[in-house]
Amino acid sequence: MLSTVFNAPKYALILIDEIDLLLHTAALSQLIEILFQRATDRSIQIIFTTHREAIIELKEKVSIKHIHTLITNPPKTYCFSNTKPDALKRLTGQQGRPLEIFVEDEMALAIVEYELSHLGMKRISNITQYGAATNCFTLAAGLILSGGHDLTSQLFLLDGDLYSTHEQQLERAKAVLSGTEDYAEARRKRCINGIRKLCATTDVTPAPEPQLHRMVRDLPQQQDAGANEIIGLAQEIQAVDDTHSFVELIIKTLNVHRSVGMSNIVRVAALSSAWEQYVAELRAWLVERRAVFIEDFAPAMPAVG
Repeated sequence: MLSTVFNAPKYALILIDEIDLLLHTAALSQLIEILFQRATDRSIQIIFTTHREAIIELKEKVSIKHIHTLITNPPKTYCFSNTKPDALKRLTGQQGRPLEIFVEDEMALAIVEYELSHLGMKRISNITQYGAATNCFTLAAGLILSGGHDLTSQLFLLDGDLYSTHEQQLERAKAVLSGTEDYAEARRKRCINGIRKLCATTDVTPAPEPQLHRMVRDLPQQQDAGANEIIGLAQEIQAVDDTHSFVELIIKTLNVHRSVGMSNIVRVAALSSAWEQYVAELRAWLVERRAVFIEDFAPAMPAVG
């Protein structure tokens, strides 16, 4: 390979199949460095194939394209310019989960899981519960101070019943990130920028349980018997001693595991016309990142004109 590259004339095109064959990672890195310098000096284009994931670390010197063939009739081959979790899984066999979403409790977790599944993003996301709403700011502050805070891949979601305004969030951010220095102010701004909330309607208690109960209760009858069962149970609940009971009573009557019951209630609530507004901030954040982390196999639009 080196002989071919160094003897090639200017502007040559060189194709190499499986460039990493019989090379360990350190040797491959050194070879790429030599090829890069020679290609730059002589205006040579070198195209090679490899299955070695270590090549991703050399993206400053290599324009990486991922080739993937879908088993369809006829088969379709796609070329992706970005290294996304699915591309890495094909190389390593390990599913990467670059997105981290932090939520208050199980109810919020079920809501986030539904939206992730709806967008085909569940496999690339981890969800962690942080407990009381005040912990959202404490957790974000800790990550900021330790250098582990990443606005591009981490979301801190509030239920929407506490700290729902910018002023309230800023006040809480000041409590966990005190100081008058410029960097302290920047840290507080960073903290708030990483937070989103569920957008509760004003005519119902803003906690998720009464919000979901209202959505389900107001639905008309559906084609799905399971959905109709949940709608009927929600309509029977008129008053509760605790907001959590709006959901807990339905789950208890359904006689299913708690996580299953919450998922089913969320699935039915998502049929409501109020759902999209309720999850608007969460969905906008997810949709923005979907383009970054998910390979899109949608057919190309035909050219116009």
